Amino acid sequence: VLDIDPVKGKYSFLQYLLLYLITYTNYWNIDEEATPEERELFIEIINHNISRLEKIVEDLINLSQIEDNDAKLVLETVDIKKIVENVVSLYMKKAREKGIEFKINIQDLPLIKADGCRIEQMLVNLIDNSVRYTEKGEISICISYQKDSATIKIEITDTGIGIPHQH
Repeated sequence: VLDIDPVKGKYSFLQYLLLYLITYTNYWNIDEEATPEERELFIEIINHNISRLEKIVEDLINLSQIEDNDAKLVLETVDIKKIVENVVSLYMKKAREKGIEFKINIQDLPLIKADGCRIEQMLVNLIDNSVRYTEKGEISICISYQKDSATIKIEITDTGIGIPHQH
């Protein structure tokens, strides 16, 4: 019997299932008639989908922590420009295939104390949505530093379908 704490362990059951899936696929006997190439492709597909499930579970846990006001930030010295460049590089190939151009304008930025993983997660979510819902055109990323208020402003716009106004 798996005991799930209703507040802190909302998604531990999902984590358990994911772990079971990972373990099971490691020992799974693939069709004996499949060629080695087909087996390799099948395992690659399984691993890709396991990675997707891991991300979904991680997102659910993060959302739960935010909803419970239990999100813990890990403050570190962060280079926003480097994070943006790394995230954009993840989507360059897919954007090119769709005829999407990235336009990036990043002012000189100071290093800041922030949770780099959370910033990266936010950028991945926004840029992933921009690439996914833009058929062609451009994705613009503009990052500016307002010295007088000591704030960094991140703007991401695209030529995609957008979000309906009722949302």
